Amino acid sequence: EEFAGILMARYPASILQDYIAANNNLTGPSSYAILWDENKIRLANGNSTGSIFKAVAPLDEESIVKLQSIGRLPKLPANELVLQNDSFVKGLESISAGKDTFTALEMDGIENQDSSGEIMIAATSKTTYQPWVVTFIQSQSTALATITQQTRTTVVIAIVIVLAVSILGIFVAQMFTRPITRLTKTAEKIAGGDLNA
Repeated sequence: EEFAGILMARYPASILQDYIAANNNLTGPSSYAILWDENKIRLANGNSTGSIFKAVAPLDEESIVKLQSIGRLPKLPANELVLQNDSFVKGLESISAGKDTFTALEMDGIENQDSSGEIMIAATSKTTYQPWVVTFIQSQSTALATITQQTRTTVVIAIVIVLAVSILGIFVAQMFTRPITRLTKTAEKIAGGDLNA
């Protein structure tokens, strides 16, 4: 084997956005993915293109200058490079502690344009070749809706079974007690002197 050289390729970040957006609803209804870099900057967001290349936590000036110089952040003022969400910061930091899921409070318009202050469930996976993280996000109410529906179905089935067993029990009890009741009445008639009974 001989070393021939290095092949390098450049591609626009919009490819990442297209790929992430194509996987919306992959983990359930209304779920979407966000690709985060090691600085907690959104590289792609399946739900909101307006948050791409914006950090979830404030960046120091030195980091901003460095990231802008290598083309990882747009040349914008520092306040336009952050869409802060402390609960997502805590969740993303928990990944380094080995957790692969977390819940976070969605802030108005930051992660999902349609809702405000909803609890979101996020499942994470680290990428193989980059220090990035992909989170699949879904509202807790949507994620738990299936479980709630299954619970309701189970309760209805249990009630139907209890009613059916009760009706069957009454029927069986009457089936066994009816002959005994007739025999008792006949015995009472005979004891009363009615020998034809």
